[in-house]
Amino acid sequence: MIVQSTRISRTGSFRYLEKHLLDKHDENERITVVAGDRGVFADAQALADAKGCKYSLRHLSISPDTDMTPGQLSEFVRSIDAEFGIGDQRPRLVVLHQKNGRVHFHLAVAEVDPVTNRVLCSRHDYARLERIAREYEVANGEPLQMSRVERAMERVEGFSSKARHKADRISSAFDRTRLKVACANGAAELQAELQRQRLSVKNGEKGFILVASDGQFVAAAHRATGLSKNEFKTIWEAYRHDYSGPYANGFAAGYSPYSEDRRLGCGKRPRSNRQTQLAPDIHLAVAKSTNRPAAGPFRPRRTDYSTLARRRAHRAVLEQSLKVIDLDELLRLAEVLTAALMMIVLGPKAQLTARIHQARNGALPAPIGNKTIGSMHGPKI
Repeated sequence: MIVQSTRISRTGSFRYLEKHLLDKHDENERITVVAGDRGVFADAQALADAKGCKYSLRHLSISPDTDMTPGQLSEFVRSIDAEFGIGDQRPRLVVLHQKNGRVHFHLAVAEVDPVTNRVLCSRHDYARLERIAREYEVANGEPLQMSRVERAMERVEGFSSKARHKADRISSAFDRTRLKVACANGAAELQAELQRQRLSVKNGEKGFILVASDGQFVAAAHRATGLSKNEFKTIWEAYRHDYSGPYANGFAAGYSPYSEDRRLGCGKRPRSNRQTQLAPDIHLAVAKSTNRPAAGPFRPRRTDYSTLARRRAHRAVLEQSLKVIDLDELLRLAEVLTAALMMIVLGPKAQLTARIHQARNGALPAPIGNKTIGSMHGPKI
């Protein structure tokens, strides 16, 4: 049994709930008023306006797994009255709906009590209604529904009971627990466990999937192993690269043929072959192309000759430079530069001392054009 509770705002309109419960004959095979009448909505609105509270109506939807007898319905409604302290004075409406052969009920209760003028309690209403529903299931032999915590845990695991039952029907050897343990121990052990369960991993439209020996879909691979989609993709592509090679089947690891249309329509502008521009002597036998190669599953591999070509070009430039430069002239320029740097580093007194020493020893400063080095600092000697 599933019980859901909603609160209808006073400033909003109760007309939608009234129409949903009493007037939608085209959506329901049968609508039967079990208790109350249409005037409940106007009475609840008037009480809420007088009180000035935020909500005017409390609406409960009751969906049992099996048909409820009038006695079971009356007992269940009395348990809700006792739990929330509704009382006999509040306006209420109980409606039976039959849709697609199944019966469910709606309970609408005024939020404000006309006698005590107190608002209906709503603390922890979800947990309280869930407890009442579990007690009804145990007392009447209905299958127990999962609690809110159990449903949250199932969403975290990402593998619902419906998906598990479907996988068991398709593959009798399917065991999710063994797959999770094997995946935690590595991709190689996961592959061995898949072979034991007669399953294989294929590329689906939304990621990797597990298929049976006859090619029938069993489950999403990442959900069956308890991983996220990106985590499983990383592990499985690394395993395929290590054991099968990245291009064993003509496609890069993780390449899906469903993405072929997107690759062909990428719309990137063409570019020339840069390796041919760097080393034209090596690529004489290769025809130049100004367009990119046809789109494929992976990028063409770069040639290994580009580094060697650059080294040869650099060596040729160095050899040509050595042939043109005069080494004697280069040595003379180096001596002149050294003397000029010494004049800059030394102070005026040290420069004058050096010039006197050079004059006494007969070594004059080296000329630069029509001037001598150090002529800017004092007179010539």
